[in-house]
Amino acid sequence: MTDPTAWITQRRFDEYLVAANHDRVAACNLYEWNVAISAAFFELISHVEVAVRNAVDEVMKPPKVLERVDHIVWTPEEIGRRVSSGNEDDKRIAEIIKAARNLGWQEDEYQLFLLTRPDAKGQSQGHVTLDGELRHQRSGRGSAWVQRQRYVAVAALKSARTLGDLDQQ
Repeated sequence: MTDPTAWITQRRFDEYLVAANHDRVAACNLYEWNVAISAAFFELISHVEVAVRNAVDEVMKPPKVLERVDHIVWTPEEIGRRVSSGNEDDKRIAEIIKAARNLGWQEDEYQLFLLTRPDAKGQSQGHVTLDGELRHQRSGRGSAWVQRQRYVAVAALKSARTLGDLDQQ
C-alpha cells in the first residue's frame, strides 16, 4: 500500500492515525475506505447534478405565442364578461387582467399575448426552445427590442446569436 502522505499532508493523515489508535496500516486502510465511500457518493452526486440540470432546462424554455389579443379593456366589466363566456382562454385573460389591476395597472386598452407553457402540452403546441440566449447590443436610447413589435421566423431565431442578427431579417 502506498503511503497516503505522498499526496495528503501529515496533519490530515494524523486524523486517521488517531482514529486507528496510531496503527499506521489500519490508518492507511481507513483512509482507503474513506476514499472508496467518497467515490461512491460522487457517482450519486453526478446523477443528481444531471437530473437537476435537466429539470432546470425544462423550466427555462421560452414560450411560443399562441395568440395575440388586441384591444383588451382592463376593467371589472371585461373581467366579468370573460369569466362568464365559458371559454378557457377568456377565463385565463380575466385572471391576467385581475392580477394586473391588483398590481396597479390602470384601466386602459392593452394587447395581450397568450403563450405556451414549457410542459408536454406546450411542446405539442410548438413551444420553441433556443440553444442559447440572444444578447442585446444596447444602442440608441436603450429602448426594448420589441418596442417596434418585430416578428421573425423561428428559423431566424434559432440561427441568431444576438438581437442585432434579427434586424438583418
